[in-house]
Amino acid sequence: MRRLGLVVIAALAVTAQAHAATLTVSPSDFSPRRATLQVSAKLTIVRQVGVRLARPDGRPVGWIVPPARRTTLSFGWDGRIAGRRVPDGNYLVKLVYRSSTLAAAPLRIDTTAPALEDLTVSNGSTPFATPLHRERSIGLVM
Repeated sequence: MRRLGLVVIAALAVTAQAHAATLTVSPSDFSPRRATLQVSAKLTIVRQVGVRLARPDGRPVGWIVPPARRTTLSFGWDGRIAGRRVPDGNYLVKLVYRSSTLAAAPLRIDTTAPALEDLTVSNGSTPFATPLHRERSIGLVM
């Protein structure tokens, strides 16, 4: 009986690896105003899979690519689902087969450009003056 249990466990481990799936999302920090999100997936056997966007708690936002029978997938996403731009925030991109997630990758959507505010640069010395400013300050420019 113990051997049968070990054989079953070994068979399940081999089966899980034989049906492995990979999902790649690049870049993981994404601005749809500046780029296209590159998404690729590979499966070891043909399955009806799709790519779904979900919130961090797992609630689905919508299908990025609807399910279809495939072993590979490669596409660029513009940040829209059903024609509407997805709001800024943290998400999960999921490779979904039926109701199971085969693979997932984190994604941050950020359309706000970075800005420098209250920036002061100093090395602690006297501010530099150009030669023209020095000549005017000592009265040499006529």
